[in-house]
Amino acid sequence: MTEEKEPVLVALTGGIGSGKSTVANFIREMGFSVISTDDLAKDEYSNPEILKKLIKHFGAGIIENDKINHKVLSSLVFGPEESNAKNLSLLNSIVHPAVIDKMTKLLEEKVESGEDLIFVESALIYEAELEEGFDYVIAVSSPEIDSIKRAMDRTGLTRDEIQWRMDSQLPAKVKEDYADFTINNGGTLNDLQNASIFIVDILKDMVS
Repeated sequence: MTEEKEPVLVALTGGIGSGKSTVANFIREMGFSVISTDDLAKDEYSNPEILKKLIKHFGAGIIENDKINHKVLSSLVFGPEESNAKNLSLLNSIVHPAVIDKMTKLLEEKVESGEDLIFVESALIYEAELEEGFDYVIAVSSPEIDSIKRAMDRTGLTRDEIQWRMDSQLPAKVKEDYADFTINNGGTLNDLQNASIFIVDILKDMVS
């Protein structure tokens, strides 16, 4: 009788501008599922129950044309003041439970469909204390100056706005120390792809 294989669940994490999403795309190109908690969170911002809670706590000023004005909301939760940190904690307490619930359901669906190596991309694996739910964690990091430039180019945010977001997360070095695998995104795009393939090949061996 053949022993049924246990699926391997892998978290992919890293700070803003680290290259984490690029690695996630490489993994998708290799044929594996990658659940993005950022995408799940974006969906939750249009959830009527979530919207109601956000308006209650942050005011109707965060709404424009019946949708969240993310620029206004971001100005409340990211910044150098103590009030920003409190607002971010409150925002996370409203949105994160719904995102984690949806992530868990998606993981269960993919396991039931027979997938044996599944990835979840999330910047906040350690901050949200989700690491125990995964078999392995991959941390993607890059020199801070590169991360800031990359994030500025992608988002149009100012250097200060990017720095405030970085300051709200664990430092890259801490994530590297905690992770099972680290991808240092300090070279070329080809280097990053090769590093991604190398680690995924190791993980594939664990389920073969």
